[in-house]
Amino acid sequence: MRLFIAVPVVNSVAKNIENWLEKMDIPGKRVRVENLHFTLCFLGERPVKEIDTIKEALRDGLKDKKAFNLSLNGINAFPSKKNPRVLFIEAKKGKEELIDLAQTVERTLSFYQRDKPFLPHLTVSRLKDYRDKGDKNDLESLFLDNKDVEFGEFKIDQVILFSTSGHIT
Repeated sequence: MRLFIAVPVVNSVAKNIENWLEKMDIPGKRVRVENLHFTLCFLGERPVKEIDTIKEALRDGLKDKKAFNLSLNGINAFPSKKNPRVLFIEAKKGKEELIDLAQTVERTLSFYQRDKPFLPHLTVSRLKDYRDKGDKNDLESLFLDNKDVEFGEFKIDQVILFSTSGHIT
């Protein structure tokens, strides 16, 4: 079973993002609004028998973590704005706390090894097909015109274990 640990985006902020995506006519394959989340760590294929152990480790490892607010402002792209494949929204206020949360999750799961530094981001569209067909000037103006757009703020008070087929905890 393919597993990942994530923080879901609350409905009110997700709705703001959905409205912006529609208004801006964002290209590419969009992430469905109900699937918006910050991935803290991707565990990949794990045996079903490990789920309870992972859940227990997360409960124990995160029990002293305090809730915090996270604001979402501005857009960016991976690997770069000049060669975008993934369009994402940036975490601003609360970003350091989100990084710390991801690091705590990583330390909690002894088998997990991160292959690159954690960068808080909220994927909203995959641009692979658009990039091959679209007008790069459109994307450049999109980045410029939306560098400071505000999507809202919400409280992070839960971490969820997901499978690629849905929510587990």
